[in-house]
Amino acid sequence: MYAGGGFSDWEIGDIDVFVQNGVYHLFHLIIPNHDYIAHAISTDGISWRRVDNALFVGHPGAWDDDMLWTMHATRRGNLYYLFYTGLAIRDRGMIQK
Repeated sequence: MYAGGGFSDWEIGDIDVFVQNGVYHLFHLIIPNHDYIAHAISTDGISWRRVDNALFVGHPGAWDDDMLWTMHATRRGNLYYLFYTGLAIRDRGMIQK
C-alpha cells in the first residue's frame, strides 16, 4: 500500500493512477504544504517506489510560486498532461490560477 513515510509529516491529496507497459504510475498532491506533486511507480499496485517528483512550485515571481492546489493528470495517446491550479505569493494566496 502506498502511504507517506520517513520523517516527513505529509498526506496524500488529489491522485491519478495510470498503467503503462505493465507499470502503475501514481501522481498525487502533497498536503498540507502543497509544494509539489509526487510520482510513484509499482508493478503490482501494492508495493510502491517514489521516483522523481512530477512538479514543484514555480520559481520566485511565477504565477504558481506559493502553492499547488487541485491537480488532475490525463493521457492522450502517448502524451501525459498535468493540469493544476497554483497560488502566487504576490496574490497572498487569494487567487487560484
